[in-house]
Amino acid sequence: MSSAVAADHRGVIIESDEEPSIAPAKGRSHAEGKTRIRNGAGNSLHTIHLRENIVKNNKKNAQAEPEPRRAADERNRDDFRGWHRKEVRFLTKELEQDYKFEAIAMTSWIGSTISAYLADETADALARDERVYEVVEHAKEDQPQFSALWFDSTQGGEIIPWGKQAIGTNDLLTSTNTIYMIDRTPEPHIDLTINTSPANSPGAWNQKDHGTFIAGVVAAKNNGQFVRGINPSATNFWSVEIASQGVVDVMNAIDWTLGHSEENGQRGVINFSSNAQDLFKYDNAFGKLLRRASNRSLVVQSAGNNLASACSYAYCSALAHNYYDELTQNPVDGIVVVGGINDSGALDQPFDNPSVNSVFGSQPGSNYGHCVEMWAPSTTKSLAVINGVQTMITAKGTSFAAPHVAALAARYGTSATTPVQREAYLRSVLVPTGSVDIDARAIKVPTFTAAPVGVIPTRLTVSSISASSSTTGSNLASTQDGLHLSGNYWNAGSTVGWIQFDLGSSKNIRSVRLIPEQSAGGQVKHEIWVGDSPSALSKIR
Repeated sequence: MSSAVAADHRGVIIESDEEPSIAPAKGRSHAEGKTRIRNGAGNSLHTIHLRENIVKNNKKNAQAEPEPRRAADERNRDDFRGWHRKEVRFLTKELEQDYKFEAIAMTSWIGSTISAYLADETADALARDERVYEVVEHAKEDQPQFSALWFDSTQGGEIIPWGKQAIGTNDLLTSTNTIYMIDRTPEPHIDLTINTSPANSPGAWNQKDHGTFIAGVVAAKNNGQFVRGINPSATNFWSVEIASQGVVDVMNAIDWTLGHSEENGQRGVINFSSNAQDLFKYDNAFGKLLRRASNRSLVVQSAGNNLASACSYAYCSALAHNYYDELTQNPVDGIVVVGGINDSGALDQPFDNPSVNSVFGSQPGSNYGHCVEMWAPSTTKSLAVINGVQTMITAKGTSFAAPHVAALAARYGTSATTPVQREAYLRSVLVPTGSVDIDARAIKVPTFTAAPVGVIPTRLTVSSISASSSTTGSNLASTQDGLHLSGNYWNAGSTVGWIQFDLGSSKNIRSVRLIPEQSAGGQVKHEIWVGDSPSALSKIR
């Protein structure tokens, strides 16, 4: 691996992003032809993406900032700044003072951003500031929409949904692995126990049934009442509240999951049943933030309900964006997009039976295509609380396909299992249903009949590490893995540096993840070479 400038490397684990902090500034992205999101003063909502090298260089100046609170501290409900990294808080204060605005949110784990309502001239000025990489104006049309709708309610005892049977879960298996649900926090009821994140306070959006349904799919108890979830023994299940369907709230929620998993030294699964057109492409700012979250947790996203290509509505990787034809050519990157099937194993369409409590109305059906990596049942039954009454509801939408997969992924492995391992495992147990989607691609569902043995791919053991050079205080061993924001790093300390891993013998490599942190400006090129000896290497990226 070579680099054109000195670079810190925190873990070699799948793919490399060009650091926005070292690229030319993008300036300001306008919401052209769309409806602006304005406050009472007429200012519109923006997110300011900071240059990461500037953030890092402010660590010394930020020492006077209070130490971050733990992510789950209840005080964070009233103070969104308190649990964020000191250097991001410091730079936020600087920009607030310089440009006379007040931040309403920030992120510091998936990336360093500030969200605020800004006048046009302030946004333009910020876009020219050397501390800022990009200023993005948000529009109402860009807001993620939850992929579900509702129909008939029923009453009765515990139900084993057909979706649970279709993917063959084993209720004798238990797991303490962490599952994060980014959604509205469910109404409390007898069939569910859940932890709630203080990352965001409840807002005006009243569609709690959406989160209640997803939570039921994941973890409804095996108690002889109402319905049973995919992982009924889940004990480490977190609802990460979003106050609305806005981009900023979703960014905050994803950021909180990364901060929480980082400080607890664990890896988990994020369920994200939300979609928006053209928001999640690999080269968009939001797509990059989603990828950073996948360093710690497997991200499982719904494909969307537009009966269209999922590439336009869900996460789209670089390979998928280039229209590769086979699932195996999509990267094992820690992000899984899930389409929805009906009880015949075919693409589920239409979603046209709204209930009296729906805000979604009829939708065409599951999205499809080469960006859908696997499929799961998109019809489920769950316990909801409507007007204070516990009621069984049947719900349809890809919102409910995603948590089937998220819950399954969390049943196996440990808190040390990486997102890449979990995704590779899910792919290894895909079974064709016999149907194809609209693009004639085979529909495949993850199927579990018993505890897997040797299915989760192992992480390779490094025999020794060598490097071109190393600065004082840097640690070669930290590049193998660990907390990627832990303060441990390797820095070559030169304009061209390399680090080499000896695996001891020939190995089959499924994936490599490179997580760089740049400490200098200028263009940077990272290369990965493999071979049987230092003198016989081939470049693979």
